[in-house]
Order: sequence, then C-alpha cells, then structure tokens
Amino acid sequence: MIKFLKWAAGIIILLGLLFYFVGIPYIKTQTKKKSPQETVLFGDSIDGKNIKLTVVYCKPAKRVGLFLVD
Repeated sequence: MIKFLKWAAGIIILLGLLFYFVGIPYIKTQTKKKSPQETVLFGDSIDGKNIKLTVVYCKPAKRVGLFLVD
C-alpha cells in the first residue's frame, strides 16, 4: 500500500510540473493571439518620491470594417 501511494504521489507531482512548465505557457500564447499585449508607463513625483508604474494588459482586438458612404 505504501509503495502505491509513493508511485501515485510521484505521478501527481510529475503531471503538476508538466502542466506548470508546458501547459501554462501554451495557454498564455493562445490567449495573446487575438488580443495583443499593450504596456502603459506612468511616472510621477509625490512628496519628493519618484513613483513609476508599469501596467501590462491584453488590448482587445478591433474588428475593422469598410463602410461605403455616398
């Protein structure tokens, strides 16, 4: 019984590591296909302290259509 539990725990850990190093990066690349990554930088000085803020987000894709007007 102990031998079975060791094997089961090893397999679960191996699958978890596989998902962490392969599955999550794959999911992230598929998410960014239609929503390109955008970065916004902000800097300010408050009470003599310099504050820098960087925000990285997925910019929604735009559908471009052609409108003909007479």
